Amino acid sequence: MRSFLKNNSIWFLSGLLAASSSIHWAIPAVSGATAFSLAIILIIPEITISLFYFGNPIMKALFFTDSVMFIFLIFILLSIFTIIAIKFHKKIIFPHIDWFHILLFILIVWLFITLFWTPNLGRGFHKWRTWIITSVIPLELVIIMGLSGIKLKRIPDITIFLGIILLIISFITLKTQSFNPLQRFNIEGSDWNYARSLGFLLLTCVWLFDKRCKLFYKILIIIISLFTIYFLVKAATRAPFAIAIFFASLYLLIFSKIKVSTKIIIFSIFLFSVFTFMSGSYLFLRIAGLQQSVEFSSFGRLIIWKFALKNLHNVPIWGIGIGGFHKFLPQLFKYFIHPHDSFLEMYIETGIIGLLLYIILMVIFPLYVGINYTYKLFCKNYPRKPMLEYALLLWAFGFSNNIINDALASARYEWISLGFFLLFIKNPKYIEN
Repeated sequence: MRSFLKNNSIWFLSGLLAASSSIHWAIPAVSGATAFSLAIILIIPEITISLFYFGNPIMKALFFTDSVMFIFLIFILLSIFTIIAIKFHKKIIFPHIDWFHILLFILIVWLFITLFWTPNLGRGFHKWRTWIITSVIPLELVIIMGLSGIKLKRIPDITIFLGIILLIISFITLKTQSFNPLQRFNIEGSDWNYARSLGFLLLTCVWLFDKRCKLFYKILIIIISLFTIYFLVKAATRAPFAIAIFFASLYLLIFSKIKVSTKIIIFSIFLFSVFTFMSGSYLFLRIAGLQQSVEFSSFGRLIIWKFALKNLHNVPIWGIGIGGFHKFLPQLFKYFIHPHDSFLEMYIETGIIGLLLYIILMVIFPLYVGINYTYKLFCKNYPRKPMLEYALLLWAFGFSNNIINDALASARYEWISLGFFLLFIKNPKYIEN
C-alpha cells in the first residue's frame, strides 16, 4: 500500500496544485475530497458511477461548495482514482476497439472540430468539456469496470446510501432555511440538475423494491421514495418530475415481479403521496399555468422551435458550431442557450454528421437493445437481466428529459447507460454477476 501511494502521489499533488492556482480557498475542501475519494473508491470502485449519475447535487452535498471548477476537479479525481483502484485490485482491461467506440471517437473529434467555426468558442468548449467529463469518461469507466470484474450490480445499493445523504442535506437546508434547495444543489441556480438527481433516486428505489427481498430493506426504500417525491415536488421542475413519476409507475405496474395485490397497494401509496405533496405546491401552479399559456419557459420553447424549423435551410450541413445556438436566434430570445430539443440542437450546432452519429449512438443502439430484450423476455421466456433493466430505465429517464433540454452538457444518464448496453452485448455476465 505504501508503494502504491508513493507511485501515484503525483496525481494528488497535481490535483492540489491545479486547485491552488485559481481557487486557493478551496484547498481544504479539495484535500478532504481527495482523501475521501481515495479511501472510498479503493474499497468500493463502483461508487464512482453512482456519483457520476447523481452529478453536481451529490458532490455539493458531500463537499459543501458551489464552485464549478471544484466540481470538475473532483470528477476528474474520481475518474483517476477509479482507474488506479481497478489497477490496484486487478490488472486493468481496456475496451477493445469496436464499432461503438469508433463512432463515439468520430463524434468526439467532430464536435471538437466544430469549435473552429462556432460563434461562441467559450460556450462551445465548455459544453464539449462538460460532456467529456460527465458523460464519456464515466461511460468508459463502466466498460472498464465490467471487463475488469468489478461488481456493477452493487451500484443501485450504493446509490441508495448516497441518496440518503442527499435527502438529509436537503431536509436540513430546507428546515433551517440556510439555503434554498433549488439554489443549494445546482451550479447555475437552476433546479434542473437537482430534480433529475431526485428522479434518478426515485427510479433506483422502485427498481430495488422489485429486486430485493428483505422486508426491512423494502420499508427503508418506501421511506426514501416518499422523501424523494416530496423534494421532487419542492424542486418544482415539471419535466424531471413528470418523467420520473411516469417511468416509476410504468416499471412498477408492467415490468416488476411483485404480486398484483402488492402492486396495487404500493401504486396507491405512490399516487396518494404524489397528489398530497403536490396539493397547493408551486409545481402544481406551474403545471396549471400550461393550460393558461402563462408559463414563459414553455411558451418561449414553442417560439424558438417554430423559428428554428423555419430557418433550418440557413444552417450549413456542417452546422454552426457547438455551443452557438443562441447566436442563431433573434436578439429577443438569446436567453435560450440551446433549443430545448436534442435533435434540433445536434443538427443546428453540429450539422448532419453530428446528428446522424447522435441518432445511431443514442437512439438506434439503445432501442435495439431494449426492444430485443423486451421481445425475448415476454415472448421467449428469456431470463430476466436486472442490471440491463436498470440501465434501460435510466436511459429512458435521461433521454426523455433531454429530448426537451440538452443533448450533451446535461445528458449524463443516457450516455453512461450506453456503457451497460455495450457490456451486455459483449457478455451479459459483465453487468449481471
